[in-house]
Amino acid sequence: APFDVAIGILFIMVIFILLAWKENYGNKDTSSRTSFVAATKILRTDFRVVLLGLSSSFFETAVYIHGIQWTPILQSAKSLIIHDPIPLGYCFAGQVVRRALYIIKRHGILFA
Repeated sequence: APFDVAIGILFIMVIFILLAWKENYGNKDTSSRTSFVAATKILRTDFRVVLLGLSSSFFETAVYIHGIQWTPILQSAKSLIIHDPIPLGYCFAGQVVRRALYIIKRHGILFA
């Protein structure tokens, strides 16, 4: 399943990050307390930043729940299909194509 491949890619990326990542420490003259106070001030004065963070976290939560529940839900509907095992890749690809066609239809986007 695609999630099994993702585990392998995760391990490869962890090794790559550990070997190649150069940490950006920012301005070393500024204390972390000063940076935290400045960030808190931005959050209090510009509510759009808070809304962006909330909407992003809600979206990621929905994607995570979908990813966790995807295979078990399809497995529970296994009695309704003929194909064994369930072609999860085709199901996911069909869902992505359906979403893309909806966007094209809804927004009138034409690709050259």
